[in-house]
Amino acid sequence: MLDTLFSFFRTGGIDNFFHCEKCGCCYSNVLKDSHHCVERAMHHNCPVCFEYLFDSTMDISVLHCGHTIHLECLNEMRVHHHFSCPVCSRSACDMTDAWQKLDQEVAATPMPEFYQKKMVSNKPTTTPCNHLANAGT
Repeated sequence: MLDTLFSFFRTGGIDNFFHCEKCGCCYSNVLKDSHHCVERAMHHNCPVCFEYLFDSTMDISVLHCGHTIHLECLNEMRVHHHFSCPVCSRSACDMTDAWQKLDQEVAATPMPEFYQKKMVSNKPTTTPCNHLANAGT
């Protein structure tokens, strides 16, 4: 699950990082072409413990949506089975395996007789999916 998170530099050489002007912080070169910019991403409090992130000495991670959080706080959220960004509710990690297991379980569960002849509207929904929502919100 940690493959979806990226630690900011707290140790390591300067050649291993780049500065993002929009985010206002430095990231690992691994993220140079793939991170989602969130304006002044590090100039906010951790959404879990509310410590100011920019001068924090704790490890900090950036979620796929671009929001930042202490790694320890993120791990604590996982212990309590909370897998979404506390800011935008987008998935904080790759949930593909979990969704596949859920789909298999639903497919293997017989439909109760009461619902077997019920029809569901096929009208498209306008409610956005948090997992697929645009990054940086």
